[in-house]
Amino acid sequence: MFKTLIVHSWQMMRRSAFFEKSMFAKGFIAFVVFFLVMHLYGLGRALPYILQEHLPDRAPAEWAYGLLPLIFLADLIMRLFIQKMPARHVMPYLHLPVSRSSLSGYRIFRSWIHPMNLYLLFFFWPFIRITINPATSSQELGLLGIFLIAGINQSILMLLRTPGTFSRFTGILMSILWLIPSVAFFWEPDIIMEHSLNIFLGFVHGKPGVLLTPLVIIAGLHFIIFRQTLKNFYRIVEADERTETVEGSNPLERILASVPVFGQYWLLEWRLLSRNRRTKSILYSSLPMALAFAIFTGIWIQSSSQYGSALIYIIIAGGLGSSHLQHAFSWESHFFDFIASRNYSLTDFIRAKFYFYLILAMLQFLVVSIVLVFLNFELLLLFASMTIYTVGLGFYLLFRAGIRHSARMDLQGKSSFNMEGVSGMKILMVMLQMFILLPLFIFGYLIWGIAGALFLIALPGIIFLAYHKSWTRNLAKRLEGRKYANLALYREK
Repeated sequence: MFKTLIVHSWQMMRRSAFFEKSMFAKGFIAFVVFFLVMHLYGLGRALPYILQEHLPDRAPAEWAYGLLPLIFLADLIMRLFIQKMPARHVMPYLHLPVSRSSLSGYRIFRSWIHPMNLYLLFFFWPFIRITINPATSSQELGLLGIFLIAGINQSILMLLRTPGTFSRFTGILMSILWLIPSVAFFWEPDIIMEHSLNIFLGFVHGKPGVLLTPLVIIAGLHFIIFRQTLKNFYRIVEADERTETVEGSNPLERILASVPVFGQYWLLEWRLLSRNRRTKSILYSSLPMALAFAIFTGIWIQSSSQYGSALIYIIIAGGLGSSHLQHAFSWESHFFDFIASRNYSLTDFIRAKFYFYLILAMLQFLVVSIVLVFLNFELLLLFASMTIYTVGLGFYLLFRAGIRHSARMDLQGKSSFNMEGVSGMKILMVMLQMFILLPLFIFGYLIWGIAGALFLIALPGIIFLAYHKSWTRNLAKRLEGRKYANLALYREK
């Protein structure tokens, strides 16, 4: 039976919406995945030399392997926001004579097939090859050690996502055990780094005790997960379902609803974000990702000439709007009949969206600025100009692409590696932002230096912010002309 479930998983993947996309969309997605993997690999190759140049007090290996508690604590936090448990994969079998033990094991197996369990290997493999001498140590065992530690994080996440007092208590306890050395690092960094380095060296030297310890921990935690899954099986499935709440049931919703003109639109926007699986994931991960990016670039990028390599990543300055606005109308397709059949101002409808995501971007900028003002003030100026560029010109391009997009999306579908809703037009719009941005930066930097580059980056954003009432009104006219065509296409799915 377990083999049959695995075959069904493969068939489910083959029949997903991704394989129905055009060759251009699939090729671009494959390029993005390749791009991210190569950047992790490139970072792993370049980081030893960066550490040697900027932090010569210690060997690069001491820095990286001495900071493993902090690295894997950050990995665990990212998993809490990004990685989901595959409870929905067992739902089609609930009415069939399939044993709960088979489905419980299937759920555990499926949870391991996730990019979060592999992405660190693409970084550590080149780093280990440069910093570990194969004549005296095993590079492969070092990489295995990294995978085993990541497996502990995977087990902790599964404990936290498995209903039951005992499993939740064990998951919280294991999370605290990760947190203790990370907090202690700020008081006794030398001691923590020494112990962390010794553990990693135990992996590369093939010490049985060091290798068996994470295996025993993973096996023990998975035994608890399996028993708790059997005990609370139907609660696991029910926990993945969406729950409805009464309008205005919390203070934030009451505040949003009370805003004149835009209040009801903002309440609708907030509910789309906070009460659906796909949008909620983006909502809760956008700020941590922006902070992680700010901390990384604030520490490692010191020279103005190095900023060019960070431009692709700093597009995150637009915050949630950069991820959401290109899909906004597709997400609303489930109640587009109401939108198309009511006589109200589409200008206010679009303008409310713009203001909503503009405010979120400004709140993110405020939080990130607090970090960058202490780490790298010059980078803060770049982040400010990038934010202005993205919320001005960038938001306009995303709105413009979204109005002509007419593919309905599953609000409760998974959020990571889900290509539903990807279209060639929206991909071109995102690429257009980059093609406009890079020449502005290069031209301004060559003519006037970093100050000129920052001004030219911000200038298009300033113009589109200043004339936002005009282009939101024009977009409303376009939506008015497209809404019935979109409505007919939404109904096809």
